Amino acid sequence: MLIWNKACDRLIAVSANEGVGAADGWRAFYSERRSCLADLVLGRRLNEIGDPYASGGNWALSDFGVSAENWRIMPKVGRRLCLAIDAGPIYGISGRLIAMVGTLRDITVQKQAQIDLEALAARDGLMGPANGQSFDTRLTEQVKRAARDQSPLSLAMTRMERL
Repeated sequence: MLIWNKACDRLIAVSANEGVGAADGWRAFYSERRSCLADLVLGRRLNEIGDPYASGGNWALSDFGVSAENWRIMPKVGRRLCLAIDAGPIYGISGRLIAMVGTLRDITVQKQAQIDLEALAARDGLMGPANGQSFDTRLTEQVKRAARDQSPLSLAMTRMERL
């Protein structure tokens, strides 16, 4: 790292003294050694980006590099955060890579609100059980799983009368 601002210091609890020039920048985000998004972009290892974001996150290529979102338990912060991460290479006039810009944003509150809204949307407002759309989604998932695993699928239904 060449530059580390105070916002980054507050967000991930790693000071500029610890981050600038460190060869082990992964420690700010992970408890075990692994490549950060910027490392994968720098190394042009885009095929490896999906692995860390396969569960609970997502990523996309843009004109400026790679943008990703993921939930992480931050080792130095000691709690789970959802971070929006952008990693973009900077090229010189000759086309040679000269630097990488990385930005982090804490989107935990927004992501949790989205999760809460999705949970509310999947429930019937009056009775509380899963609504028809939620049932259809879940049934489709289970049918696909049963087909993939070549295992039987049972379905038991009961009718609930509304008052």
